[in-house]
Formats: sequence, structure tokens, C-alpha cells
Amino acid sequence: SDRTSINLLGEWESGIGITDKSSSKNSTFNDDILKEYFESGQYNKNKYSNQFSSVYLKHKYAKEGNELTAEANYYVQSNNTINRYNDIYYLPTDLNTAYDTIKRNDRSDNLQNTFEFKSDYTFVVKNIKVETGIRISENKMDNRFNNAFNLENLTGETNDKFKYTESRRAGYIQFSGKLKNIGWLVGARGEYSNINIGDTSKIDYFEALPQISLNRSFDKNQSVKLSFRRQIYRPYISDLNPFVTWTDSLHVRIGNPNLKPSIENQFELSYSKNIGNNYFINHLNA
Repeated sequence: SDRTSINLLGEWESGIGITDKSSSKNSTFNDDILKEYFESGQYNKNKYSNQFSSVYLKHKYAKEGNELTAEANYYVQSNNTINRYNDIYYLPTDLNTAYDTIKRNDRSDNLQNTFEFKSDYTFVVKNIKVETGIRISENKMDNRFNNAFNLENLTGETNDKFKYTESRRAGYIQFSGKLKNIGWLVGARGEYSNINIGDTSKIDYFEALPQISLNRSFDKNQSVKLSFRRQIYRPYISDLNPFVTWTDSLHVRIGNPNLKPSIENQFELSYSKNIGNNYFINHLNA
């Protein structure tokens, strides 16, 4: 209708990516003397499938400035990766004589399900604009990892599971308005997170994230803005994954399931000016 709209969206994609016969040559020197030399060969195959569905609702009320929006999203992502590495070490004094071979076969099967819901309500009280809303997300990841290796005459195989679940709840409210030529905004956001990483780590925390800003306009298209914002930065799932992943015989990657989010208090002072069709702005952050 004129005031209400609903959008539905569905997407699906799948594919296979293969890197065959990728190779590199690696040398290690000490005081210009070759100490180590090896050749690496790699084979990579990645098969993936992604599904996404979404519903979005927007409703405008009769009173100007009053509006409600709501959106729900659901993701299903699956990924199967095979990596094969073959490193051949040669004598530094004779680059044609091999003395050691390292082989590894890695297989990773990932399945991730994510549900997100958010709703925002905006209304006006006299000359003050009020914005409030909620955020809900559920994320579940099941990762199975297999590693078969032949290293220094030692042959073995490991099988690991990485299960990750995260529930997040957030709510916010902010007020904004204008007093003569000074614009202002005051708000706060609260976020609660519950994370379980298999039997390895359990994290449960709540953070309050306030913000405030003042914007002063001057003649000749000039303005100064002073703001403060408290933000939260969370580690990526890949940073939490405790699996040992080799890129070659010298480099390894491993995540830390005990990583905690970081909090940043950001102050900003900025000056802006319009010069003809050009726009100049200068920031000072702390």
C-alpha cells in the first residue's frame, strides 16, 4: 500500500574452484650462504553452496516522521575444502639431490547457519527525533577437519571438530535534534553475547555502548563536529578456530578460542568547509 511495503528475497549459488599444480621455490640464506632450499607443490579444491532468504517490512504512520521497519534473514553456507601439499627438500650444496619429502592432505567440511532479526522504530516528539530498535542473531557453525601427514618419516592422521554457537541480543535508543545552529545526538546501545566453542571455551558478557555528538554550523558553509562513541570489535570465527592449518612446511596458522572482544572509546573532532563545488574536511581522532 502507500504506507506499507514488503520485500521478499531468495538467493542460491554453488560452485567448485580448483587450483592444480601450483608450485613455488623457497630459499633460506644466512650471510649470503644458502642454508635451505625446497620446492612446494599444492593442489586445492573448494566446493561451496550458499543459500540466503530474507523478508523486509516497512510501514509509515500517518504522523510525519513516524516509521517502523523489520527485517529477518537466514543464511545456510556449506563449504568443502581439500588441500594437498608436497614439499621436497634439496641439499644446499647440490640442488638436484633431494634428502627429505613432506606430504600433507587436509580436508575441511564446514556448515554454518545464521539467523538475524532486526527492527527499528522512529518517531518525533515535538522537535526531538527518537530512534529505537532491537537486534537478534543466532549463529551455529559445525566444522570438521582431517589432516593426514608424512613428516620426517612419521606418518599420522588427526581428526578434529570445531563447533561454534553464538547468541547475540542488542537494543538501542538515541535522541537527536537541533538547537538554533547546533545539532546534537545522544544515544546508547546495549549488547549481550553468549558464545560456546565446543567444550573448549564459554564466553558470556554484556557491554553498554554510549555515544554523543555536537555539530555547530557557521556562515560560509562551515561546520565543526565533536563526537564520542564507544565501540566493540569481536574476533572473527576463523581467529577462534583452534585447528592447526599449514600453508607450507615453514608456516602454520592456528586460532585462539579464548580471544575476548576489544572495546574502543573514540573521540573525534572534525572541521568541514564547502569551497565552490569542492568539499574539504579535516579529522582529529583519539
